[in-house]
Amino acid sequence: AQSTSGTSAPSDTDGIIGDLYTQEAVVVDDLITVPSTIYEKDINNNWTVDEPATFIADVSTVSSNISLEKTLSQSDIHFGKSIDSDNHIIIGAFNVAYILDNDSNILFTLNNPGLSETFGYSVAISGDRCIVGSYDENDEYASSGKAYIFDVTDGSLLHTLNNPNNYNTSFGDEFGYTVDISSTYAIVGAPREDNTDGSDSGNVYIFDIISGNLLHTLDNPNTYGSGTGDKFGHQVSISNNKIIVGAYGEGDAGGNESGKAYIFDAITGNLLHTLDNPTAYGISDKDNFGRRVNILGNLAIVSAIYEDESTGNSSGKAYVFDVTSGSLLITLDNPNTYGTSYNDRFGSMVKIINNYIIVGAEGEDTTNTYDQKGYVYIFDLNGNLLHTIINPNDVDHHEIRESYGGSYGGSTYHYTKNDNFGNAVTILNNKLYIGASDEDPIDESSSSGRVYIYDIIEGRKLSFNELLNNNTSTIESQIISSLSVAKEYTDASIDNLVIPEGDSVNVVQSLPTPTLAYFKKAVYVIDDTSEYVCVANTVDPLSDGDCFWLQR
Repeated sequence: AQSTSGTSAPSDTDGIIGDLYTQEAVVVDDLITVPSTIYEKDINNNWTVDEPATFIADVSTVSSNISLEKTLSQSDIHFGKSIDSDNHIIIGAFNVAYILDNDSNILFTLNNPGLSETFGYSVAISGDRCIVGSYDENDEYASSGKAYIFDVTDGSLLHTLNNPNNYNTSFGDEFGYTVDISSTYAIVGAPREDNTDGSDSGNVYIFDIISGNLLHTLDNPNTYGSGTGDKFGHQVSISNNKIIVGAYGEGDAGGNESGKAYIFDAITGNLLHTLDNPTAYGISDKDNFGRRVNILGNLAIVSAIYEDESTGNSSGKAYVFDVTSGSLLITLDNPNTYGTSYNDRFGSMVKIINNYIIVGAEGEDTTNTYDQKGYVYIFDLNGNLLHTIINPNDVDHHEIRESYGGSYGGSTYHYTKNDNFGNAVTILNNKLYIGASDEDPIDESSSSGRVYIYDIIEGRKLSFNELLNNNTSTIESQIISSLSVAKEYTDASIDNLVIPEGDSVNVVQSLPTPTLAYFKKAVYVIDDTSEYVCVANTVDPLSDGDCFWLQR
């Protein structure tokens, strides 16, 4: 690595810069310097323009930890709540969804056509069509739900799918709670729709994606007793004209909410197979088999996230079935990477994609404390574990609680918040995208959410340079790359660029919006198309007065 020789730091003529350069400011390779203008905080914490200087424009490698955020964050956005991919990627957040290309650049923002903030809770994409669910949208009844089909090539709205409301009123049906799409069909679940067999029995609807017309209604088969609370349609998935539907609330002889899943023919709407809970451990009471389902080709996966095992209650399991025969092929036990498996909820996300089976365990702990950081496990199609991915967010919020059930001895207990790491995943071009929809980003916006990007083959996080340049980088494998969402700077220029307090560690989406990137402990750099660069001379990215902005 080279130091800053060949670059010149600005003179300290106004007393604002002070001793910023008492440390080595930059540790990089292959420096490229350009004329720049410096923005920095004065003693009143206002951003000001100092004077021109020559500084860094680009580097090939950086020895530092990185966290890339495409846009600034807002509270309760839950970015990464839902993710899917085909030739493009779609990422859902509350009240918005984003279409990205395979280089992780945002192409279109799909704004909510309605009023419910649950728009984006569920998303799916196939070819040049995508679907976004908004399960809490109202019609004449509250929380009836809607779904929307968009054109991926230009972001335009093609169809609004209203709740068909086949039974009685549509109050609280939650149509759009789950969605999926193929080249021919759009599938929408209404898991709390009431029918003649009971309240919250659930229904699923099949639409034509070209016309938006309703083709079939899949009624809850209700193979065991009453349909009340079955929540048929809580999860749906389609592949090769076969649809799998979860009904996690359905009971059987093993207990209430044992759960079931059903496979249908999308062309005819006929039921092909009923998948019963295999109940691999003890009774099946409240296993919630069918809470998560997914299908690809001739394989279907169903999880039972509250299934118990010998190492703990609600450990969770996942089961892989043959779609043609309906027979059980593989039982995926919770790998239980750390300690007991109590409340790990292995199976909180399941997906079969490319040649991989991916299972999330949103409640799994990383230490002896009940931190519920979350894990993601990657298996091959034979059920062999390939990679274990641990939530990389080591800087989470803590709260202090007193000890219950004993005398007050003055001790404090620290708990980390559940980030929902692994709540949604997809793969495109060997990049694994993992959502952590409840993660709080650096600026501490509650549940803003984040999406992490990994190399699926190696099971490691991708570096910033790899994402930008699509090549093999020498950057340390511990570097984190992530996406975060919310407000953006627009139409900023040398004359009107204002960096608000506390925003110095965030990134704004690509040109013509200024592009800013933060590199911990000394350096801000981006690729050669960028207009703005930020440099910091501090180990602590949140300390005041040690970060300033450069414009080419």
